[in-house]
Amino acid sequence: MKPHPANTDAFAHSSFPAHGRVELRAEWPWMYSRAEGPFNLELVQALGALTQQQFIAMRARGPWVLMARFFGSALVTAEALGAFTQMLQQVEAAGLAPLAVAHVVPPEVEAAELMEAPFVRCFAQAGTPFQQFADEGAARAWLQAKLDSV
Repeated sequence: MKPHPANTDAFAHSSFPAHGRVELRAEWPWMYSRAEGPFNLELVQALGALTQQQFIAMRARGPWVLMARFFGSALVTAEALGAFTQMLQQVEAAGLAPLAVAHVVPPEVEAAELMEAPFVRCFAQAGTPFQQFADEGAARAWLQAKLDSV
């Protein structure tokens, strides 16, 4: 039986609607994310509330990794990227960050290449190992190597 995914819909409580949607599903020591963009600030705020809840439970069990699969668009507004970086830094400072994060962004996803460098900067500023991949197999192998190293 697969665990029921949690998503940002339950945390989007702003006068301006969230654009995009993120689902998280935990299968220890893996967390899987399904991200459908484009994404705005309100979505990142909802994501912050969702991840706080989910990451505490994951971290309590030990080192873990996150694989996010993108659909539709990977575009993120500049304002949302700033908030995303702050969220990552807070998660890292609280000791709740995953061991590593991989984004799976197939070429058919809008802005797949355009958003790679901004995401690399966000994760680097937080101190979380990150890499973007075009296919899930390569992402899974990279993350498994990170898990095997601890």
